Amino acid sequence: MATASNLCAGFYTVTVTDANNCSSIDTVTIQTSTIGATIISTTDVSCYGNCDGTAVANATSGTPNYSYVWNPTGQNSSSATNLCAGNYVVTITDANNCSDSATATINEPMPLAITINSTNISCNGSCDGSAMAMVTGGTAPYTYSWNTLPLQTTQSISNLCAGQYIVTVTDANNCTISDTVTITEPAPIVPNETLTNPGCGLCDGSITLNPTGGTAPYSYSWNNGAVTPVINNLCAGTYTVDITDATGCTLNYIIALSSVNAPTLTTTATDVSCNSFCDGQVSVSASGGNPPYSYAWSPGNQTTSTISGQCAGIYSVNVTDAANCVAVAVDTVNEPDPITANLLAYDAYCNGDCNGSAVSVTLGGTPPYAYSWTDPNNQTTDSISGLCAGMVSVTITDNNGCSVVDSVMIYEPSAISVTVSNTDVSCSSNCDATASATVTDGTTPYTYNWLPSGFTTQNVSNICFGANTVTVTDNNGCSTTQTFNVAAADTVMATAPADTTVCSGATLQLVGSSYNANSVEWLDLSTGTSLSNNDTLNISSVTSGTFCYVYFAYGNCTASDTVCVTIEDLPVVDAGPDQTVFEGTIIQLNATGGVSYTWEPADSLTNNTIPNPTDTVVATTTYYVTAISAGGCIGTDSVTITVIPKINFPDGITPNGDGKNDTWVIDFINEYPNAVVEIYNRWGELLYRSEDYQNDWDGTYKGKPLPVGTYYYVIDLNEEGLKPFTGPLTIMR
Repeated sequence: MATASNLCAGFYTVTVTDANNCSSIDTVTIQTSTIGATIISTTDVSCYGNCDGTAVANATSGTPNYSYVWNPTGQNSSSATNLCAGNYVVTITDANNCSDSATATINEPMPLAITINSTNISCNGSCDGSAMAMVTGGTAPYTYSWNTLPLQTTQSISNLCAGQYIVTVTDANNCTISDTVTITEPAPIVPNETLTNPGCGLCDGSITLNPTGGTAPYSYSWNNGAVTPVINNLCAGTYTVDITDATGCTLNYIIALSSVNAPTLTTTATDVSCNSFCDGQVSVSASGGNPPYSYAWSPGNQTTSTISGQCAGIYSVNVTDAANCVAVAVDTVNEPDPITANLLAYDAYCNGDCNGSAVSVTLGGTPPYAYSWTDPNNQTTDSISGLCAGMVSVTITDNNGCSVVDSVMIYEPSAISVTVSNTDVSCSSNCDATASATVTDGTTPYTYNWLPSGFTTQNVSNICFGANTVTVTDNNGCSTTQTFNVAAADTVMATAPADTTVCSGATLQLVGSSYNANSVEWLDLSTGTSLSNNDTLNISSVTSGTFCYVYFAYGNCTASDTVCVTIEDLPVVDAGPDQTVFEGTIIQLNATGGVSYTWEPADSLTNNTIPNPTDTVVATTTYYVTAISAGGCIGTDSVTITVIPKINFPDGITPNGDGKNDTWVIDFINEYPNAVVEIYNRWGELLYRSEDYQNDWDGTYKGKPLPVGTYYYVIDLNEEGLKPFTGPLTIMR
């Protein structure tokens, strides 16, 4: 094969001539590679001053694969994220180092601003104020939230009492701004009355009003028909006046006028327990004047000092003594406001979730309140959670036993639905497909996560062949995943075997498979060396390590797949050193180099599957161990335990010539040809030494009998692993 490189674009002819001077001519055209960069989508900044814009670029030509560089952010994927408002330039470079640039413009909305128009209270104590939020900037439509009870969510609110109100405005991009308005009220009308009490049985009293507050001038309307601030010729009794200022605000006022020297009255009122009940009570206690007293209540015309079963209202009593002097008192039976349950519902975040909640903002009645909800857990607080979609009711009971029932609906969003439309890749080995996710339901805005590409925009490019997924998450954190397959317009497929592990010294055969290929090739991944031009690659595993090989399939497209082979060293197994021991010795074997072991012969071993079994040896035995490494490779070793007879000897001799025990006999000493026997006296003097002991020492030294006594022996068998025998030896005669 001949190769020409560094060619410019143009038309080339190649002539091939063989050794026989035969030739063939072919032509090829080298075309100029071009690349085009385009911006296929942008997402503007959501809120003024935020940096959450995105831009997606795509290469319209050129040679895959592509690299991307965004300026000024430095991001290097086809999608740029977390962008502030401004211009961004992306440079796309293809596999031939050709490049092109495109510019994306990220916009931002105008900043949110609020102007609040308000109307103050007309009369002191009224609740007829209003406010309207005028919003500019941001992204319409807007939502409103006022800190009223109950919560109001319209642009304008009314029926406001005096006080401070806060509105929070949220635009379509979830940007927020808050502002405050204060609703004021005029000063209250104060009558400032002056009284002249009438004499007993007379009608010579008077009332003079000198009002302040409100807006002068004032008009008057008395229950006796008078319309002036001063009324005269009054008997003892109760007088009602409406004082109206210049703005139409009216004070209804009650004045009790008693006779001079009339009894002194003390009243006690018991309020009704529940709104609209009639279980109130009023009592009057009189002192002074001239008893006995008579009583006349209004309304009701009752004549006792205590009246019961009364509804809420104002009650006056005239107490007349024996001198016809009249004392007048007024008291009020109040009623609590009706219990109102302003229920706030917080819907479930995601379809099918049970994380909704409800809160009762309770007014009126007599605190504290007790709650009984109809949720599955029968919760008993003003705020409950863990609610599925559906209706939930609450019974609220106040401290007087008054109750009210109210209900609220918990909703859930529709399940998120995702539809993916995508194009094919040009070849199965390329990543040049595009995809777009269309989302319905859920709660906007959405975020996207494409796998395995990792892109995060709604529209993506440079998607690879095969199975892909997109996970869409809405503003409530609800998510759904859609799987889609990207096909190839011209499919060539290559499949290598799965990664594997073999032991050193083994021969491995890798077999690849291809589809729609004209030829195949195996390459060494680390060196790029061509190893085979067919589906089969034979590997001789000699050196340990991990080696990767690429299987290529060539056709109109090129496809590849990689397999990595890990070669494990054979374990270096050590069964331990050979030993020489006496018959009946308990020995312990000890193997190393593996993670599991098998010993043979196994009959007398305590456990032949552990590294260190024990055995009581009675004959010379060779033990074989097979060890397996963590990678599954096998190694073997052996150890020989040589068994020798144990010498035996008495601890004394009687060399008296009777033929019994006349010499020191060491049984089996002949089995140890290298044995050395030594006899010492108590002072350490060597009396006898033999390197080939024949059981012939008779208790003599230099031919003369040794005296009766204790002597000391040292028997060194000169066998590896055996210690010398030492001890006392007694001569008796």
